[in-house]
Amino acid sequence: MVRLSLRNLLAHKIRFVMTSFAVVLGVSFVVGSLVVTDTVRGSFDTLFAEITDGVDLEIRSESAFSDDPGEGDREPIDTSLVDAIADLDGVTAVEGRIEGIAQPIAPDGEPVITSGAPLLGFSWGDNENLTPVTLSSGAKPGTGEIALDQATFDEHDFALGDDVELLLPRGTETFTLSGTATFGETNSLAGARLTLFEPTEAQRVFDREGTWDLIDVELEPGADQAAVRDDVDALLPVGIEVLTGQEIAQEGADAIGEFASVFGNVLLGFAAVALFVSAFYIYNTFSIILGQRIKELALLRAIGASAAQIRRTVILESLFIGATSSVVGLGMGMLTALGLRGMLNAGGFGLPADALVVEPSTIVAALVVGVGVTLAASVLPARRAATVSPIAALRDDVAVASGSRRLRLWVGAAMTSIGAVLLAFGLFVANETPVVLLGFGLGAVLVFLGVASLSPLFAGPVAHALGAPIAKVFGQPGKLARENATRNSYRTASTASALVIGLALVTMATVVGTSVKHT
Repeated sequence: MVRLSLRNLLAHKIRFVMTSFAVVLGVSFVVGSLVVTDTVRGSFDTLFAEITDGVDLEIRSESAFSDDPGEGDREPIDTSLVDAIADLDGVTAVEGRIEGIAQPIAPDGEPVITSGAPLLGFSWGDNENLTPVTLSSGAKPGTGEIALDQATFDEHDFALGDDVELLLPRGTETFTLSGTATFGETNSLAGARLTLFEPTEAQRVFDREGTWDLIDVELEPGADQAAVRDDVDALLPVGIEVLTGQEIAQEGADAIGEFASVFGNVLLGFAAVALFVSAFYIYNTFSIILGQRIKELALLRAIGASAAQIRRTVILESLFIGATSSVVGLGMGMLTALGLRGMLNAGGFGLPADALVVEPSTIVAALVVGVGVTLAASVLPARRAATVSPIAALRDDVAVASGSRRLRLWVGAAMTSIGAVLLAFGLFVANETPVVLLGFGLGAVLVFLGVASLSPLFAGPVAHALGAPIAKVFGQPGKLARENATRNSYRTASTASALVIGLALVTMATVVGTSVKHT
């Protein structure tokens, strides 16, 4: 039976490819979503690691509201702490840092903008180990000067020596562009824009005279980090804390990880739609193919194959299709991820051009999803295939039993009703976003499945009505077409389901796109 399944697939190559294509699409969306999410998370992990590279300890005021490093609610630190920390044993260098918001005005008069990433202003100190930026052209900024990150400089056609107007928290001010800088080894700011100032100038620009936002500490090689940290902590007044560079990097990565998870869930939502459509499509394909193979299956029964063997044959074919499609879908998913990364970068996200991050869990997910969806979609057709009688090999008008039609209609009515209630609940009752999305998602799936189950009720009457003008225009061929369409409403409904799915997806994409644009 295994050899028979393989030969049957190879004998119908076009059918095999078309059935596999639906699975490949679903798997590729899942893989692409997971790979892009892991790549985004990995890019930010690298970003925060580069920010704190060389920083052994960091001193900052405690946050009034949260531990999020992005919260702008920390009090400045008095500069006197720098000298006190520098005198401690094991400390090589201490440097204060200023952070703020600065938006350059491009030479064309338009402000530099991003797709959501921050427009940052930083002080640029003298210690190379305590700063993640490296001079790439020109000179470091002095009083009345700034430097820009290389990407901003290139994209907006700035020139060294230009007078650059900045939008700052205190108002608008003009500076001379002295140089450009790259950030870390990857030179990736994840879409952010960077304006760099001489430290004293940064204190003036951001109203921090006599204070620092952060103090970075570099230790001597071989120094006991824990011991030096305790010594630093003993010097700090109440409300000031000291953390290691690793803790700062992990804190930032965790905060961004929450965003990456939300972003990934959105992508996986689209992947779930693709998988649902794939499962529906595969089920329909197996059902139609089964109707075409009645005589073949009946002949196998007549020569001694058991019902269980027939069932296993169909399931084995679906297993081969699922396994093959999962492997191909994994490769297609990588291409999908490259496309998604290109779209994000085109929107200003600024992901580095390094290799995509492919976790082992992504490969496992591709195999589980591809094989699992295909097997699940083939279970009912396989069970119906086992009901084919050997005598069917001698008849021309036999059809595969499709179960209780009355039960199918009752189940369809129940799913449609429950789905409509869930949609109404999500639309008019629920207030929390997860509950709203759950109501919409589950309700939409149930309505879709319910309508698909009920469609044979309408397929016959609709085909009869729509076929009337066709029968008049085309004569006898039109009458035959009309009668064929109305004779078996279940067959007509199944055949039309592919178009139903296509129209549903086009409608969904159009409504979502128009709604987002309008909003």
